[in-house]
Amino acid sequence: MTDLLIYNARIITPQTILERGWLICRDGHISAIGNGNPTRKPDKTALNADGLTLLPGMIDIHTHGAMGVDMMDAGRDEFIQLSQFYARHGVTSFLATTHPDTTDRITNTLITVKNTLKHPDLGANLLGVHLEGPYLNQDYVAPYRQAHVRPAHPIEGRDWLTRGVIKLVTLAPEIPANEWFIREAVAQGITVSVGYSDATYEQTRHALSLGLTHSTRTFNNMRPFHHHDVGAVGAVLEANYVTSELIADGVHVSDGAMRLLWMLKRPDKLVLVSASNALTGLGDGDFMLDGRSVHVMDGVARLESGDLAGSIITLDNSLRRFMTCVDEPIDAVWQTVSLNPARAIHVAHRKGSIEIGKDADLILVDSDTRVQKTLVMGRVVVE
Repeated sequence: MTDLLIYNARIITPQTILERGWLICRDGHISAIGNGNPTRKPDKTALNADGLTLLPGMIDIHTHGAMGVDMMDAGRDEFIQLSQFYARHGVTSFLATTHPDTTDRITNTLITVKNTLKHPDLGANLLGVHLEGPYLNQDYVAPYRQAHVRPAHPIEGRDWLTRGVIKLVTLAPEIPANEWFIREAVAQGITVSVGYSDATYEQTRHALSLGLTHSTRTFNNMRPFHHHDVGAVGAVLEANYVTSELIADGVHVSDGAMRLLWMLKRPDKLVLVSASNALTGLGDGDFMLDGRSVHVMDGVARLESGDLAGSIITLDNSLRRFMTCVDEPIDAVWQTVSLNPARAIHVAHRKGSIEIGKDADLILVDSDTRVQKTLVMGRVVVE
């Protein structure tokens, strides 16, 4: 058996905070946790945390790519490259997120992900696919994607669902042809989310009755909230069992809206996501993205029209930005990037929190919540 002792750490667990704690990883899992001096004497293989805070690794359930790589174009090597980039930012698990495209391109992405899931060179765990579209509302999708938006088709949709890699589906529930897809996805244990949607309050409530439990990019690409017609946003905010994604970069959603969502969904129903695209991690400059000219300045990507060109934030930066916005310490918000997304996609029995028996996906952060070390299945992958 392979053991790793981590000691002299401030450990945050769902039950308590250990101000001077220790933890043992055995064969990729957490086998023991305690406070004070560890039960065994540290040896040369032990990791002295020097007072850093030990957190569960972050889980990004909505990311399209980074470092010039779009997941719809990625092969196995590119997914490995992405997984290592994510690990450097504290992400220990992620879902490869698609966008509306042809049947063949989406199918090829599902196949590539399935063939890469267990690759030994992965940094962060690749857990599966977030199928974002193509079953969306054309009026809420960027014009260059509209040609690929369509109602759910039984042959295409059932083929994708049976491939065993989809963990989360985003769709527009107001489209009648999408209703069967909601039912089948839910029956297979796949989380269904509202997004890119013009759904009314009543239509969203109907989808909730069918098993929809999640909201993608809450506030963005949805019918606007109005006091006479609260739409999908109102239905999502009202339903206390619905988890809500949030891009906390400060440009996709205002600080006031972020604070409102935190007030209504804390502590266990708010999920921070990066929703990052291929320009993430490339810095400021002028780029081409999906055939469009994009200018990136100060961490914001915009088209020549001035419209946003997607998100280029990393999940660790999103977390820090959110903490500042809601004026909360890491002790209060850690779940938003780990346990909450794990629950949302039904992997919380093995990931998302520091508890005995769970996967040893861990990060050590400093007092500014900056990642100093990342461990995946008890193995240090980033120092």
